[in-house]
Amino acid sequence: MGVLHRYLLALIAGLAVAGAAAQSAGLQGHRLAGLIEVDDGRWIALVETPDGQAVFRLGDPMADGVIEDIGSDGVIVARAGQRLLLPLEGDLVALASAAPSSDAMVVHDRVGMYAVDYDALRDRLREAGAPPDKDEARNPDYLSERLRAALELPVGTRIVSINQREPASGQEALLLATSVINSGRTLNLTVSGHGSADQIYVSDTAHSGGSTP
Repeated sequence: MGVLHRYLLALIAGLAVAGAAAQSAGLQGHRLAGLIEVDDGRWIALVETPDGQAVFRLGDPMADGVIEDIGSDGVIVARAGQRLLLPLEGDLVALASAAPSSDAMVVHDRVGMYAVDYDALRDRLREAGAPPDKDEARNPDYLSERLRAALELPVGTRIVSINQREPASGQEALLLATSVINSGRTLNLTVSGHGSADQIYVSDTAHSGGSTP
């Protein structure tokens, strides 16, 4: 193991917490400072952000996107409408477009990401909170099913947590999702039964689909 490799590994414990703080900043303020290939063949990225150095892994949020891949060429960040390569040297590089909706969700290593119109989603979440009809009243967890439908997730998908919080009921899940959407933050879902993803990030097309990173 080289000296640089040991030095970067030693930084991880002190820098991991800083990764979350970088979500609110634009990618223009980020610079890839180093890459570490860990023993199982995966990579860890050391990134200089406006809040200081931070360690990022596959699937971590970065600025208004999500890390889709880390490799020897750099870090690929997926956001609504575009994919961007943050290289070790040089400027950001625009790659193929990312998926605009859940129907064409970008999935990598069981991490999915797509974008929706938050205004339209607010309306759907508001409608989801309406009293149940006769058929729905027989299902004690009908609100969870309504939330799944509002997020346009496949039938059978169960939402386990929302932004690291595990709701105790469908009503709490709906309230949590509504709170995140109303704040304009990225919705971070841990799910089961989806088929292709265990983690799903939902962002607002109004904030993440522009041409400027």
